[in-house]
Amino acid sequence: RHSVAGMYPDGRAAAANRMPLTSLEPVPDLCAIAGASRAHTARVDGVAELRPALDEAIRVATEEKRLAFVEVSIRP
Repeated sequence: RHSVAGMYPDGRAAAANRMPLTSLEPVPDLCAIAGASRAHTARVDGVAELRPALDEAIRVATEEKRLAFVEVSIRP
């Protein structure tokens, strides 16, 4: 967004509330994308889930020599 607005400060995209092609809405299913490459995936929505998910991801990466992806949701 900043690069387009910086290059074309008076352009339509800079004036738009939502700049085209810069939003990740709806949010893609990142676990499904990583899983398609046979990566270990985990989705964490709460603090209690974080440590076990990270421990398992580290185990998979070090012992199984596979990619590991942990998606962590952060909410205000």
